[in-house]
Amino acid sequence: MVYVLRQCDNEPTEFCLVTTLIDGLSLAVRKMASDPEQSLKSLFANLPTNKKIEFLVSSVQTLSNEQCAEIQNSIDRMLRRDFITMFCECSQIHIAEKILSYLDASSLAAAEKVCPAWCAVIRGGNLWQRLIQIRVLSEELWDRLSIQLDLKKYFHFSPNNVTDHTLEDYEFGTKTTGLSDLSDIFSRDYSHQHSDFYRSLYFVMCRLAERIQQNWAHSRYNVKRITCHTDGSRGVYCLQYDPRYIVCGVRDGSIQVYNKMTLECERILIGHLGSVLCLQYENQLLISGSSDSTVRFWSLLSGFNLYTIRHHRSGVLSLRFKDGILITGSRDHTVCVWKISSPTDVLLLTSLRGHRASVIAVEFDDRFILSASGDRLVQVWDFQAHEFVRSLVGHRRGVTCLHYDKGIAITGSSDLTVRIWTVETGLCLRILEGHKHLVRCLRFDTQRIVCGSYDGKIRLWNLQDAMDRNTSGAQLCAITLAEHKSRVFRLQFDSLQIVSSSLDNTVVIWNFFTQVDDIVNEIQELVVRTRPRSMATSSTASIDSDILIIERTVDDIVNEIQELVVRTRPRSMATSSTASIDSDILIIERTVTPRPTLARQLEPYEIEAEMSATTSDFDMKSL
Repeated sequence: MVYVLRQCDNEPTEFCLVTTLIDGLSLAVRKMASDPEQSLKSLFANLPTNKKIEFLVSSVQTLSNEQCAEIQNSIDRMLRRDFITMFCECSQIHIAEKILSYLDASSLAAAEKVCPAWCAVIRGGNLWQRLIQIRVLSEELWDRLSIQLDLKKYFHFSPNNVTDHTLEDYEFGTKTTGLSDLSDIFSRDYSHQHSDFYRSLYFVMCRLAERIQQNWAHSRYNVKRITCHTDGSRGVYCLQYDPRYIVCGVRDGSIQVYNKMTLECERILIGHLGSVLCLQYENQLLISGSSDSTVRFWSLLSGFNLYTIRHHRSGVLSLRFKDGILITGSRDHTVCVWKISSPTDVLLLTSLRGHRASVIAVEFDDRFILSASGDRLVQVWDFQAHEFVRSLVGHRRGVTCLHYDKGIAITGSSDLTVRIWTVETGLCLRILEGHKHLVRCLRFDTQRIVCGSYDGKIRLWNLQDAMDRNTSGAQLCAITLAEHKSRVFRLQFDSLQIVSSSLDNTVVIWNFFTQVDDIVNEIQELVVRTRPRSMATSSTASIDSDILIIERTVDDIVNEIQELVVRTRPRSMATSSTASIDSDILIIERTVTPRPTLARQLEPYEIEAEMSATTSDFDMKSL
């Protein structure tokens, strides 16, 4: 390029402009040569956004795979945000706890090691305690273990504490407390020992639950027996138990209440004039059905007969009640629905007719009523409308037992089989075989099916395997139990035990909570070892004082209670009406009510005869 030089007054020449441009470029080149990295950063910062991205993409394409991986890792680190620490620093520790509360046990244990802030949130909060609470509420085995070991007092359950086994409704204590303020609420020693207790307890409970499962799988149990008191006739037709009592319905017409710990008979209820064929109790209300065609309401506490229903024209073979509704099934082929306003105010809502033989078992929920009969059918009725819905068809002889829960029905029959059904569709999912005689009773939970038969044996089946069509029948029956000497009439079970009754006049308790002394001792030592000393006088002690109790002998506790009553009892309590109201709580009844002579001789009754008659009659007609 050629420049023409002209001189103008007070104006730069074109030569001067070119010189200035060259000097500027020279300076830029010198700066880039002296600090090229800084110069590139400055140039890159001044680029438009779209040009920045284009420049980076083109630059990255010149790199090796290893260099690209390093860049990727750097970008990942740049994009990470430690929300837990951030919430703690801005005095929102409850949000940090909420986030961490969704971790499972292994993830929570790993999170404790991330950094001091995370560890402080976990160890200063209730996260390990909440994990135990969720397991107790969602898993029957954990619930039973917490009762068996008297651990529920450490979990502080409260209304809406856990909903659907999540932490959606959980309140994490103080909501505006930062890490620096924790010492104002909990001492650091207490917070950490509190968390350590639940952390250790969680993993010890996991080991204990696994040991119990292994006991079931390998038939490790111990046995206790109750021999029921009867006048001549033998047979325990029905039973129910809870942590305090085992209640038995006996062929001689009596209902016998046994202490579950001592196995001693505490009370005998007299009133039925025939065999007690079915019973159920809830709280202190017991309802029983008999071959004398009556349904009786009893006070379990006093033993008084509160009310008697005389409606069925033949023996009452089955009953179920809950939420103020009672369903009864009878030898007269009917299913009756009753509304219980009180133990002395019972109204018949409807009678469901459709079976052609005795109704041997009934079950219901808020959608369906199910009735099993000697006519080979299980009838499904609409709970609200009391109308027939469908039949479960498949058994070749009379249906002798039924259990229904969460849309699944399992039935046993005198055709020696057990069938699994979906009630919504009426489809039979599986047929279980193995019993050598009539299947008289069964129950199931989320893990197993337990069946009792007239062959005197109890068989256990894996429910999940049974629901899987790909599992062969030979693999389904887990174990077979044989302790009864005659026909098994009724059974009930939970995750720790089976309780069964038989024609041999005994109740057998099969206890799978065995060979666990080492783990139980570890839990007891854990309770003692993790007790914070400072909590004895701390103001926080009243909040979580249950954690601090060192187990003592019963005599020590009783003596302390007696001294406390004497020392703090108001004088007016000597004549207070409240004392008489609550006095029953302090009395352990051990006397057995004398057996009055029955109004007439007990009628001979055999359940198997009833079933044989009805099924045989129906079989003959069907042919």
